[in-house]
Amino acid sequence: MKLIVQKYGGTSVASHESRLAAARHIEEAVDAGYGVAVIVSAMGRKGDPYATDTLLGTVSHSQVTTKRDLDMLISCGEAISAVVFASLLRSRGHQVTVLSGQQAGIITNNDYGDARILDIQPTLVTDALQRREIVVLMGFQGVTEDGDITTLGRGGSDTTATALGAVLNADYVEIFTDVDGVMTADPKLVPNASVISNISYAESFGLCSHGAQIIHPRAVQMAMQKNVPIRVRGTKSDSRGTIINNTSVAEDAPLEETEKQEITGITQESDLTQMSFDGHHVSKSDVLSTVVESGLSVEFFSTNQESLSFVVSELYVEPSLKALKEKGIVPEKTSECAKIAIVYTDFANKANLLRRVIEIFLKLDIEVHSSGDSHSAMWFLVDKKHMGTCVNELHKEFFALDDASVLVGS
Repeated sequence: MKLIVQKYGGTSVASHESRLAAARHIEEAVDAGYGVAVIVSAMGRKGDPYATDTLLGTVSHSQVTTKRDLDMLISCGEAISAVVFASLLRSRGHQVTVLSGQQAGIITNNDYGDARILDIQPTLVTDALQRREIVVLMGFQGVTEDGDITTLGRGGSDTTATALGAVLNADYVEIFTDVDGVMTADPKLVPNASVISNISYAESFGLCSHGAQIIHPRAVQMAMQKNVPIRVRGTKSDSRGTIINNTSVAEDAPLEETEKQEITGITQESDLTQMSFDGHHVSKSDVLSTVVESGLSVEFFSTNQESLSFVVSELYVEPSLKALKEKGIVPEKTSECAKIAIVYTDFANKANLLRRVIEIFLKLDIEVHSSGDSHSAMWFLVDKKHMGTCVNELHKEFFALDDASVLVGS
């Protein structure tokens, strides 16, 4: 049987209108002869009645709620979403089976709030698909071997979709979102950002790891390991979207379109804070050991012979300051920062790319607080107020010749 696993995020199931759009995509796949397993997230985003963050807020002031209990609570968001969506599909004449993570056979470890999938035993899923029913699964959740409900952390529904797609040997995993695919930049910042028609797993992982809010990096990594093609599409669009697989060029692309772009895309992350330390007065090893022992989540480090700095999200500012204070370490704090990253694949051209990026920052007279790089990306920390200007100027520099709305390759 041909099979597609489709995942719909919170905004894709938040309203009746968006659920109708999602239902039409499912019906299109059914009409094309596919069996369809649908993964749904909780409806909406923070502030909406059944969103995950809203559910968490109901016990946010409790000091006695365990992580195990919290997972039981926030798994309810997906349960509500799945039943509501299944009801819509049934009203349109479809046979539907709704399954929880436990019923779908998703076995995890007991790292509550950020569990990892250990195994999937999808007997009930495959049975329903064999009956030609649409299967609606509650994303983001699983169960331990002892029967405790767990959740998979941020992006958990993406992980559910790719893991299930791998086990079922799906033809595609489709991730539906509120944009038309993977973009060269955030369209909310760059109005003329383009959809990339084909992108490799590695390029997609790079973009998502540096802030592109399309698909969770863990899901991309899982799909890459199992060689499961992903298609990212807009829920309210009929466009082809972006294909993520082993190559960044479509199989039927004309020869002249197979030449790769200099860079894959530009991403940004805001609300970051830099903690800086004078190496003459503070032991670098003391700072590093404090970070490790405290379990702080650090965006990146920057170091030279005379100084050390690290960057954390707003969530980790106070825990960082507290942990450092306990060791008698007082950092210089730079708040309201943003990280801008350029993801590329042509490592041999890295020096030229860096030169052009520096020239843009100099032209804009924007201070770079710190920077870093890897084999596939370079990133720069600037004041948050300059984020939009920097991203737009960099996009203009590297994508100025791309007049079409869809790019082939990256």
